[in-house]
Amino acid sequence: MRLPFLFLWSIINIIIEFLGGKNLMANSIQGARNIFDVLNNARKNNQEISKETLKELSLKLIPDEKIRNRLDGFIKGYSAEELFKEIFSLLPWVKVITPLGQEQFPDVSKEEFQIPDYSVMFEDSQKLSQNILVEVKLVDKKEKLHLQKYKYEVLEKYSKETNTPLIFAIFWKDKLVWTLNSISSFCEKSSEFCISYNQAIENDLSSIFGDYTYIFLNKIYRKSRYSTLKNIKNDYGHEHNSYGKTIYDAISIDDKIYEKIGFFDSPVLDSVFSFHEINHIDISQNEVELKEIVKENIPVKLSTWIILYLEKISFYDKEEIFCHENIVVKEAFNIINNIRVKCGGERFYIIPQIKAKDIDEIFKKQFYKTHVYDCYLENKNYNEKKGICLCWHNNIKKL
Repeated sequence: MRLPFLFLWSIINIIIEFLGGKNLMANSIQGARNIFDVLNNARKNNQEISKETLKELSLKLIPDEKIRNRLDGFIKGYSAEELFKEIFSLLPWVKVITPLGQEQFPDVSKEEFQIPDYSVMFEDSQKLSQNILVEVKLVDKKEKLHLQKYKYEVLEKYSKETNTPLIFAIFWKDKLVWTLNSISSFCEKSSEFCISYNQAIENDLSSIFGDYTYIFLNKIYRKSRYSTLKNIKNDYGHEHNSYGKTIYDAISIDDKIYEKIGFFDSPVLDSVFSFHEINHIDISQNEVELKEIVKENIPVKLSTWIILYLEKISFYDKEEIFCHENIVVKEAFNIINNIRVKCGGERFYIIPQIKAKDIDEIFKKQFYKTHVYDCYLENKNYNEKKGICLCWHNNIKKL
């Protein structure tokens, strides 16, 4: 009778050890999140936390050594989640972004469900509110995102039970580009899903939030004046390497009528356009007028332009993936949109190439009964045509 008892006791010990290991991992992941929250709050208050303090916190809050050794990766991932909230809350059709949190109860529910990072409410083309679940992913120094199947399955189960579509918000860190992709945009393998940057951008769904792609069909001219006088009033806060402090800045799309732009506007231009000098005129001994033209008009997504602009004015830290809190940040869309209009930038929507049930459901939520949805339906199959397909905001023209 002793042998069965000992066998049963060993099984019980294995179960206890297994459950203890799972709790250890869960507690460690929560500890990593707590450390990130402390670090993020310190950044917001312009305070630094030393590496020694971080190490001490990790030893106290992260009992699992494997999780502790991956703390940098966890911090980057949580930083991407925060950045999504900061950038996408600025987009014109986003109404509410609600963090769903990492904790869920009872603990046993984690075996079947995983709550995504955010619930996003947005306004559709009929002025009605729509909801979607968002799971944020970071691609750092890689060309592809790899997603293990079991991680997707628990997210998908939650999506189905709540009857709310699920989408992945992928931040391609080196490119400063966000894409929103459904699982149908991924390639399916035996144990994982994966997606490349090209696949992601060709099937990007971020236009449902008003993440326009801007194309500048006109030439863009710039006329600036600079002074070498030391005590001259400078309303722009920057200067030219050769000509001195900026005292006047204006743009034109016909080289005839120039519109003056202000302190916060000039960096909007400099963040996305590369200007080429046409000529310069010596107005006086200390003052020069410079005329320039944009070398090449490159399409740019609104979300990318916001990040580039904030980086230009030192409100976004690329390495830390951190966006400072500031009134300029909150007004970034309005500032950029004002310059976009002055430069004649046209609004386009990326039309996903792949035709699939989940993509159709998500795209339909925003654009049903519009020429944009018609454009999506008319677009050729992904296997027949590759590349980004764009639909004009004002009509059914495609590029």
